[in-house]
Amino acid sequence: MGRCRADSGTCWGGGGVSGIPSSWIETELGQVADSIQYGHTAKSSSENIGPHFLRITDIQDGGVDWSTVPYCSIDHRDIAKYGLITDDLVFARTGATVGKSFLIRGEIPKSVFASYLIRVRLTAALAPQFTYYFFQSGDYWRQISDSSSGIGQPNVNGTKLAALRLPLPPLAEQKRIVSKIEELFSELDAGEESLRRARRQLGVYRQSLLKQAFEGKLTAPWRKRHADLVENWSWLTLHDIAAVTGGLTKNSKREIFPTRIPYLRVANVYANELRLDEIKDIGVTPEEAKKVRLAKGDLLIVEGNGSLDQIGRVAMWDGSIPDCGHQNHLIRARCNEIADPGFVLMFLLSPHGRELIEKQAASTSGLHTLSVSKVQRLPVPLCSLPEQREIVRLLDEQFTVIEQNERELDAALKRSAALRQSILKKAFTGQLVPQDPTDEPASALLERIRKERETASGNRKTVEKGRRPIRERRGR
Repeated sequence: MGRCRADSGTCWGGGGVSGIPSSWIETELGQVADSIQYGHTAKSSSENIGPHFLRITDIQDGGVDWSTVPYCSIDHRDIAKYGLITDDLVFARTGATVGKSFLIRGEIPKSVFASYLIRVRLTAALAPQFTYYFFQSGDYWRQISDSSSGIGQPNVNGTKLAALRLPLPPLAEQKRIVSKIEELFSELDAGEESLRRARRQLGVYRQSLLKQAFEGKLTAPWRKRHADLVENWSWLTLHDIAAVTGGLTKNSKREIFPTRIPYLRVANVYANELRLDEIKDIGVTPEEAKKVRLAKGDLLIVEGNGSLDQIGRVAMWDGSIPDCGHQNHLIRARCNEIADPGFVLMFLLSPHGRELIEKQAASTSGLHTLSVSKVQRLPVPLCSLPEQREIVRLLDEQFTVIEQNERELDAALKRSAALRQSILKKAFTGQLVPQDPTDEPASALLERIRKERETASGNRKTVEKGRRPIRERRGR
């Protein structure tokens, strides 16, 4: 338990020092938790019987849709051990969400929790909402970052959670802090939703521009001014306007090839975006190096992916890595003299282009994938080369404005997130709400709870002593 100097309001606990009011103390989670429990190892059931089985993946954006949480089969004697009740806190102990917490609120169906979660059940010294907000704070995340470990991926275990340091105000002040946080966060929630709505609208506007571009509406004024350059639009296949080829197949034999080149993988290509932070190299023959060498303006189309909306994502090679090749799961389209690669790229990104890609990727087996032959058959609407370039110019111009607006909205969302952390920092250093001298000090509260625990423990031992002879007599 933490120790305080009443004259300075400074408290020590778990090796940390923080300036907090004299009525507060700093303690460890293990000192104010009734239990810290690992989850149940079980498989979810397809039958709608038994308790619900809460997993890490069921906790999305701080909430749970219980109607989608599967059931599981569990011995009735284990339900009490692994059961969830209102005001329980559960923590993700491994994976991408390691350290994230979720507070069980309101009425819930009969439920147990999975082994990759840890349940923390608190004493009466802590208001559950107060504790939950502390676990969103920067102080908490710094401690989790320091205590996470794991060879393959970070993890947090019960021992590390028990050692977490947290400030403990009087219970009445905890409730006042929660009320103030919720008031301020409600205002931030409204502002952030407005920002996210504006960002979604920009996405809709981008798609609307692409739709207009390939309906001929975007360049209608241009055609009036350049009647001598106008040609009727016509549908051609990608094979008609580009050389479509596959890439390198990765295998162990390539390790002995003396020539190695950098190459792009599916992980490097997204919708109108190249991610080149991690580039690998591969062994090739001189003939292969020449065949798969990328040129600036080449279109790279993803052959297959587990998700239909990711199949056929396409980006244009920028030429930033010399002598770079591509793997076989990326299909290269190199446009000929009648097609502007930027124009073809924009069409494949458009709503109609995406529809055609998904249609081409469909198969009778229910799987979705592309191949060189399927990509070659993709229809592309073509107009005159000058009009193609005008469409690209107009779209680039508008997209530049959209991207600037998106950056500003993202910056505003980051400022809002920083403001949340500022509010939490004030909350957990005693600066968010005033102290009330009539509140029971946290040290007195913990002492009272300690005595109640000792009394309860003594009562349990007495009961156990009274029961043991009965069991012994029955065993004779």
